[in-house]
Amino acid sequence: MIFWLCCSCYPDFESGLDSYEKEFPGSDKDYFNYAFVPSNEAIFSINSKWLSAVVHIRNQLGDVPRTPVLDVIRWRNTVDSVLGLNALSIDFAPLFNHTLITVVDGLSDTYISYGPNNSFITKSLTSLENKRDRMLNQNPNSYPWETMDDSLRGTIVIKSVVNFASVISRLSDNNFPFYVYCDNKFSDGRAKDSGYVGVHCKVLVQNVTHTLQAELQIHFYDVMDGTTDCPKEYTHGIYEKTRSLSLTDTYDTSVINQEGNNAQKLVFLYGLHRIVPDPPQIHDNLTEADSYYYMWGSLFKKTFSSYNYSHYEVFSPKLGIYYPVNCITGEQDSIGLTEAEAKQVEEYLYSEHFIATSEVFAGTVVGAVVFGFFVGGIIVFVYRKYASNVPFFSFD
Repeated sequence: MIFWLCCSCYPDFESGLDSYEKEFPGSDKDYFNYAFVPSNEAIFSINSKWLSAVVHIRNQLGDVPRTPVLDVIRWRNTVDSVLGLNALSIDFAPLFNHTLITVVDGLSDTYISYGPNNSFITKSLTSLENKRDRMLNQNPNSYPWETMDDSLRGTIVIKSVVNFASVISRLSDNNFPFYVYCDNKFSDGRAKDSGYVGVHCKVLVQNVTHTLQAELQIHFYDVMDGTTDCPKEYTHGIYEKTRSLSLTDTYDTSVINQEGNNAQKLVFLYGLHRIVPDPPQIHDNLTEADSYYYMWGSLFKKTFSSYNYSHYEVFSPKLGIYYPVNCITGEQDSIGLTEAEAKQVEEYLYSEHFIATSEVFAGTVVGAVVFGFFVGGIIVFVYRKYASNVPFFSFD
């Protein structure tokens, strides 16, 4: 097979992945740059193995504390443009880095990564502009620079479950200087489309005058080691290819999304297999329940129709209902919600829309009244000057 990226992670990543893929039926697909795509017959086995490993790790990690979600979705970057967001991210980078150093201090086989060559602690201005455009395309009335949460980002890489739990504990400690929201992607027993795993944290970095939402990911070494040659980075190439192919008319979108997700899930399973070689097997089908996530100011509901396909809907604050939407999985960029949290967000979005609509209506009424007085004044002015026997500006 042709590999997506080249560099050296754990030394046998490429050969090990190639060998692991041979355990499952499937084939390399030329339109995925010859990435291996497991066949439909292999998906049940892959999902079962993936789920068993994820549940085992979840149980070992224990509960991951969560800040109330309604507090988090109100967080804002105190900037008025993407250019300002980029500048604030650069200003806050040393403080963010220093804070993460204190989190990993004293933990063996645990380190901080800012991407390949540690070159990506801040997102480039071009990337921020591209994301702004995508967000404005989804919601033209939004202010993306206020809500983007990954202009400043980093990853803590961990080799053991014990240290993983220690990092979570330190982030949740009352002495930690910033507000943190942890989204534990191991906590959901459902088999996520792409198999993505990890803990994503939103961190509200702040000083006396400004606040900035930063992204902190926490990963096992065997999933993401900080180089380009690991499951997380490898699957990102498949994800990007899936997204680009799904936007063309050449391929069936549902088939492309399904194959792309299946290919990614097998790679993530390879990483999980290295962490938990032989977890207790779970055979329950937990994929039928709805799941929810919040991304870019919108609330999504995902219903699993089968092991291979998910049905997406987005919540309409105007109508108070969900309606179908064509969506590639947003698990990596989103906040996963429980059903109870989703209900809270529904009510919040609905009330915010009602308030905004009421303000627009009130503004329209006030404007109409002011305009009416203005027109009426002109009519009185003209009448008194040209059509009335009452002297102009007479106070008699």
